[in-house]
Amino acid sequence: KNLTITGALDSNSTADIADTLTLSKSSGTGLSVTANTTVGGTMTIGGALDLNSSGNISDTLTLSKSSGTGLSVTSNATVGGSMTIEGA
Repeated sequence: KNLTITGALDSNSTADIADTLTLSKSSGTGLSVTANTTVGGTMTIGGALDLNSSGNISDTLTLSKSSGTGLSVTSNATVGGSMTIEGA
């Protein structure tokens, strides 16, 4: 059965969604997370990713752009281990 809510939905407890959650807002913020978040699987982002603070990647970072600039660093960079540079 379907449930349609035309006003705001306010849940003050945990929600368990056993299938796909689709947020289809046409403009503006469609999802705002105001506390820590854990993603247990793969997350695919179809648009730009803008991080406005520190990022920590605990495994390999792969930049696989097929042409053009794949990495642009606009401030200082520190490499704590060895670095291999291939190509021209």
